[in-house]
Amino acid sequence: MRQRLKIPRLTNPPLRVEIIWRDAALDVEHDGPVGTGGGLREHMGIIGYLVNKDRENLMVASDFDYDDSSARTIHTIPRVHIVSITPWPRDGSKEN
Repeated sequence: MRQRLKIPRLTNPPLRVEIIWRDAALDVEHDGPVGTGGGLREHMGIIGYLVNKDRENLMVASDFDYDDSSARTIHTIPRVHIVSITPWPRDGSKEN
């Protein structure tokens, strides 16, 4: 049975997180249906700001403007594809 992920709460300003997930994009070297050489790509990753979440997805912005609370370049990641999510401290160094 798959372990349930602990998803951080939304904060203002948003929390910086590292997310590792299985990407559903097909392999660029193979153009065909899933299961014939393409399929889920293991261990894709992003470090960004957790700006929204719902029952099915997490939304992570790679850019966040603290002055006007706006975000750019937002990635939507399905929860079922997430392998891990790790909060990062405000100073930018990763906690161990």
